[in-house]
Amino acid sequence: MVPHRSRLASLAGLTLMAALVAAAPAGADEERGLAPLHPAPTAGNGELTHQVQDLWFIELESPPTTEGTSSKRIDDEHTEFHAEAEEHGLEYSERLSFSELWNGISVEMEDDQVSSAREIPGVAAIHPVMRYDIPELNDNEPEMDTALGMTGADVAQSELGLTGAGLRVAIMDTGVDYTHPDLGGPGDFPTERVVAGYDFVGDDFNAGDPDNAVPVPGDDPQDCNGHGTHVAGIVGAEGEVTGVAPDVVFGAYKVFGCTGSTTADIMIAAMERALADDMDVLNMSIGSAHSWPQYPTAIASDNLVDQGMVVVASIGNSGDTGLYSAGAPGLGENVIGVAAYDNTHIRSAAAEVTQSGETVAYMEMGEATEPPTSGETDELVHIGRGCLAAGDELEGDPEGKTALMVRGECTFAEKYDAAIDAGATGVVMYNNVPGMFAGGGIVDRGAFSIGISDVSGAHLLELLEDGQSVTLTWTDEEATIPNPTGGMISSFSSYGLSPDLSLKPDIGAPGGLINSTYPMARGGYATVSGTSVAATPP
Repeated sequence: MVPHRSRLASLAGLTLMAALVAAAPAGADEERGLAPLHPAPTAGNGELTHQVQDLWFIELESPPTTEGTSSKRIDDEHTEFHAEAEEHGLEYSERLSFSELWNGISVEMEDDQVSSAREIPGVAAIHPVMRYDIPELNDNEPEMDTALGMTGADVAQSELGLTGAGLRVAIMDTGVDYTHPDLGGPGDFPTERVVAGYDFVGDDFNAGDPDNAVPVPGDDPQDCNGHGTHVAGIVGAEGEVTGVAPDVVFGAYKVFGCTGSTTADIMIAAMERALADDMDVLNMSIGSAHSWPQYPTAIASDNLVDQGMVVVASIGNSGDTGLYSAGAPGLGENVIGVAAYDNTHIRSAAAEVTQSGETVAYMEMGEATEPPTSGETDELVHIGRGCLAAGDELEGDPEGKTALMVRGECTFAEKYDAAIDAGATGVVMYNNVPGMFAGGGIVDRGAFSIGISDVSGAHLLELLEDGQSVTLTWTDEEATIPNPTGGMISSFSSYGLSPDLSLKPDIGAPGGLINSTYPMARGGYATVSGTSVAATPP
């Protein structure tokens, strides 16, 4: 079949501009069967997690229509499956049906029905429908200049004149705030820049919440979370932030609600919609660690590439779980799977060590109370890691004081809660590895929580060990500081090989501490880390 795209030459130039030069992966294993159900370790606590929860893909025998199978044959196979399933007594509830990019259906059925479904004539494979969580976000101010310089996109814009004009870029994510002035707003959807899109789920949808796990689709892909708007800004913002290709137009395909997770079958439905809307590039800042290149989202993505669409996907944020942590759809053979590298510089809010005058750059953490812009903290006291569930004891008493803690061993939320339970009036966490960090997961309990670098932490510790009473003075200033890990792969980034030993990820791009657009209702701009940030085309 002849690809339906007509702008591939200019697209190739923009792809090179953003350093998306893909290494050729090894050939994928064509053999099909029952997908592995072994749970993968989580990044949070190392425990094994079973992600399936009664949702399954049933793959049928023929390739999809984009690979040349007739629509009649696909329809006949679906009809035959339903008849055979009834004859075999299969108990299931159908969710979605697919024919263009992948041939099969998604269903809800109990685990004990899987073996029966596998025996039905015409069934090629059974795959679990994986859930995909929204990456956490952290508010701050816009800064894209150094990230553009790392990829060479600044040169492509200023010297080569490559701005993305004429290209249609699909953002499959939490939606896009099309009212943002840097993305062509204000205005009602569709706008001059957000020209297509669809809400597949509704604001309240969360695949991990049984009370809100049923999608409620709609026509308005407005972003109530922020992640999709941030990604769109990196791709093509024009205003206070300048993206990689500021003249592209967008398709906004909302597959997440305001919080929580989505499912792989909804992603494939969005891929088919992007194909119908004649998108040139698809960004999927979504992935599920420890999956296979034969997983349906990866196969569907490869078929999009065969239709002439460039598909770019994050390789995952599960690097701390080790080898084979790369995820689908980024594992697709022809998909550009992207790892994350840290930015060379960081712009952040700044405080001052009252006793020494030293500037301390900091990042706000989670949903904790925002720090003020004037005044002083209470006296700092070092309390160690604060991981009480792991058997730690607090090294000091933070009652009525600001707790100084070191990152590591347990979650940010556990550290914050331990300090607040002990009476701390605020929390300062310093890094246990070089550089800054932006931590999430904290639920506000009326006290601030900030993250600082290992160097700033060492300075505060030195003053405390000298017997000084140490406080921080808040300011309304910002600091742009070199990142000691700039240009290095980010600690969170997944890496390969893939489970079938093909070469993944294909490339790396800036993904650590990148600033971009954010929904206007939530401040307009944000700093985010993640391979989702790295995997922003074109």
